[in-house]
Amino acid sequence: MAKGIPPFPIRSVLELFQSYVRKGRLQLDRTKLQERVTLHDPCNLVRHGGVVEPQREVLRAAVTDFVEMAEHGIENYCCGGGGGALAMGAYKERRLASGGRKAEQIRRTGAKIVVAPCHNCIDQLMELNKTYQLGVKIQTLAELLSDVVVSPSSSR
Repeated sequence: MAKGIPPFPIRSVLELFQSYVRKGRLQLDRTKLQERVTLHDPCNLVRHGGVVEPQREVLRAAVTDFVEMAEHGIENYCCGGGGGALAMGAYKERRLASGGRKAEQIRRTGAKIVVAPCHNCIDQLMELNKTYQLGVKIQTLAELLSDVVVSPSSSR
């Protein structure tokens, strides 16, 4: 084993959710959520980490109206909050201005819910939501799943 490499596989929670859905360990009721949902692809997770499909597979299993942004996957626009920009107050105006492109991309989907797997992206998208008056709900995939999961007691 190479130094610094653990003796177990490392996966994103998105890949874990995907495996749970595929194996039936996570039962979802697609009819519980009727709003249109779109997905923001975080730069680090998607471009650098290569995690592109698991979150999409889970969303398709979880909701009835999932729509991709015009540019998605590795081609999706950055939200503007990465690279430490979110934490630097001096760059707030610049960050929100550069996020205008992402805001318009979201608006074009007609979605009412935007799922983002990165907490920095969540924070930036929440600010874009307010600044550009998008009127959308910003959620992690786990939050969305909690709304559509079928608990074992209700499936008996």
